[in-house]
Amino acid sequence: MTSSSPTQFAAILGGLTPLIATSLLALGGGRPWLVAAFTAAVAALSWVCVLFIGDHRAHRTEGPRTPGRPAPPEGTPPPHRTPI
Repeated sequence: MTSSSPTQFAAILGGLTPLIATSLLALGGGRPWLVAAFTAAVAALSWVCVLFIGDHRAHRTEGPRTPGRPAPPEGTPPPHRTPI
């Protein structure tokens, strides 16, 4: 089971970003350095999160199961999916 908290946090932060940027721009006297620092901080946080996610592909051995569909035989490669 996954949590929707990261998604909700991203939506809230993404929705408030223009307000935060405008406030930082006013606080900096019209100079964009505080906005640039905020953007860099959010990018660094995103990078750290990606590092902690890791590679979960090794744990997934087959695609999603549907009821009534038998499991593929042991050692069968996953079906090839063409991107749309």
